[in-house]
Amino acid sequence: MTHQFNRQRHLRTVRTRQVAVVYLFNPSSSLSSNSESVIYQEWREEIWEEARQELLPIAEQQGEQRGRLEEARSLILRLLNQKFGALPDRLSEQINTLNLEQLESLAMALLNFSGLTDLERWLAESDRTIP
Repeated sequence: MTHQFNRQRHLRTVRTRQVAVVYLFNPSSSLSSNSESVIYQEWREEIWEEARQELLPIAEQQGEQRGRLEEARSLILRLLNQKFGALPDRLSEQINTLNLEQLESLAMALLNFSGLTDLERWLAESDRTIP
């Protein structure tokens, strides 16, 4: 019985959101009375708050991941430039396509590189081994 009640409540909530979204994104569907306009405003505020609560943490997490990725790329490029001088553009471009896992692996491997051929070999192998 509780499951059925929760399902009905969920369906009502979903329907309410659907109606609110129609009013929110379709300005031509104007509401006829002031009381409906108040309801519209409440729905809009509720939907906005729910969306913010659900999407903000996701956006923050994606931003943090992107920041870690950019910092790893920058650090590895600086280390390689320090060790071997200016890198050819094609190698820099390849490094810029690596994911975080690949960059972490490269950071450990570059400690043992003696020349750019080691980097080129590592990059060629990483294309086959890490998605």
